[in-house]
Amino acid sequence: MKKLYWRPRKVSTFVLVMVALVAVAGVLLVENVTIQERQKNYKLKLDAARLAAQAYDVVKAERVRLKHPVNLEYDPAGTGMLGDAVTSVTTNPGYITSKRTSANPNFAAVVVQLFKRAGLNRGDVVAIGMTGSFPAMNINVLAAVHVLGLKPIIITSVGSSQWGANFPDFMWPDIERILVARNILPYPSEVMTRGGIDDNALGLEAEAVTLIDDSIVRSGRPALVVSNYKDSFEKRMEIYDRVAGGEDNIRAYINIGGGTVSLGRSVGKKIFTTGLNTEVTTSIESSDDSVMMRFAQKSIPVFHFSQFNAFAERWGLPVNPTSPQKAGTGPIFVTQNYNPWLAGGLLAVLVLLMIAFVRMDWGYRLFKSSHAQPSVNDSVPERMV
Repeated sequence: MKKLYWRPRKVSTFVLVMVALVAVAGVLLVENVTIQERQKNYKLKLDAARLAAQAYDVVKAERVRLKHPVNLEYDPAGTGMLGDAVTSVTTNPGYITSKRTSANPNFAAVVVQLFKRAGLNRGDVVAIGMTGSFPAMNINVLAAVHVLGLKPIIITSVGSSQWGANFPDFMWPDIERILVARNILPYPSEVMTRGGIDDNALGLEAEAVTLIDDSIVRSGRPALVVSNYKDSFEKRMEIYDRVAGGEDNIRAYINIGGGTVSLGRSVGKKIFTTGLNTEVTTSIESSDDSVMMRFAQKSIPVFHFSQFNAFAERWGLPVNPTSPQKAGTGPIFVTQNYNPWLAGGLLAVLVLLMIAFVRMDWGYRLFKSSHAQPSVNDSVPERMV
């Protein structure tokens, strides 16, 4: 049986250029006409970010009322969540860019995603260790706790590094008290410690220690009196165990900032990465024992929130922002993806063009003068057996 195949004598350069231009135009169209896709748990994330932003506004209004205006040199975004460079109650140095970066309510959405990734559900008990160094991140975490319906057990170290909650008359206990009283974040600390070296404000002037104690008194929360690092660690573990009805009832431990009793002195700061930690090396010397390490040894998920510049880059949030960050913005909420229908349509068009103008002789016929008589050489039959 014989079959006769026809192939075009040649493909016009004009046709090839036309197909190439269609392809380039199509690629540009696909690249620029994208669709927005909401991320998983979008509403929970948005609710958490909006709640954090609301809390920021309340804190900012109160500090202004206390005659602590926002210093735009330190806080160019005007969040009101950064304190002063140095005050009498400042416990240690800090990094101002990290403080600025942390003052973003959209971190609350990141925390929601990490909590969901760890399998936390409504009613789960979580232990939290926080300090006054990152008041914005304290709020972000508590906003995520609130929208997910978790039950936190909070131990707070009041002391703050530079640009944290370090106004003597407006420290974290004051911030917490206002947020609890207004039922915005109704989570009072179980107990509060002084913070700083050995969790006892060692190295500060006696007057500064008194100011820290006064802030605890204003909060109405119990003060946890400790003598040294080991004493603070043991008392913290006892409180978590007692309030939770057993450590096994605690589903996660959350550390915010660099509190040594919570995180560890040196080894702990190296092995725990920012974010969710589910697999860590737990064989360490007892001298570097910490609350976080103790929970990790029990295979309980631990969260470490620090190093906020790198953390922001990881989640597509701005580093060292100079303008206010609106709740609900960023890839944690919505991602830009290619339109599959547009991409598929372009592919179909290109395939048809290639068949019509390259594989077959339609293009040659189309662009040849309609009145010209075809030559005997217009197409060459090829016989195949």
